[in-house]
Amino acid sequence: MEKLELTVNPRQVLGKEVKTLRRQGITPVHLFGHDMEALALQAESALLEKLVVRAGTSHVVSLAVGGEAKPHNVLVREVQRDPITGKLFHVDFYALTATEKIKLEMPIRFVGEAAAIKNKKGLLLENIRFLEIECLPADIPASIEVDVSALAQPGDSIHVEDLKPIKGVTVLRNPKDVIAKVEEIKVEVEAKPAAAEVKAEAAPEEAEAAEGKKEEKEAK
Repeated sequence: MEKLELTVNPRQVLGKEVKTLRRQGITPVHLFGHDMEALALQAESALLEKLVVRAGTSHVVSLAVGGEAKPHNVLVREVQRDPITGKLFHVDFYALTATEKIKLEMPIRFVGEAAAIKNKKGLLLENIRFLEIECLPADIPASIEVDVSALAQPGDSIHVEDLKPIKGVTVLRNPKDVIAKVEEIKVEVEAKPAAAEVKAEAAPEEAEAAEGKKEEKEAK
């Protein structure tokens, strides 16, 4: 797994005054965790932006706090953005401990090409993109891999219970939930109107034409 690192510093500016930090390219940060006092911190916005994009909420980050000798292993817990500009507004980090199990959402990485797609027999529907898991920090996988190459016919599917077990990881999802399935390609054919319907539609027009001829004859 790729190692991600970030250096942050203690923050003295609190409350509404943090808007002055944002104007200087600095984003307010909080670090909290089990049996530790929450820390008010700050980070360079440009570096922090790159980190949260790469880390998501499932990649362990080595967070070095200025003035502390040992970095914290953390996860990005929450990212707040300005609703208008989309720029970072605030970021929360959760400090991990080696003996504490955590719950997090892991991305599913689909691999292989479904045989049904290759043979143009159906469409692949990816119903679940993330799975919630529980494990110790040391057991966090980079992703959960799902091989779809065995899906050969419409109706074929992969359920949560079909996943290969990952050592130390518990999947917190209904085993019967469908992760991916093949759906039949439906081709809509425009139905031609029945002869009786065509005749029924033509009848009023023929009646109007006949009535017109009758009126023309009477006029003469």
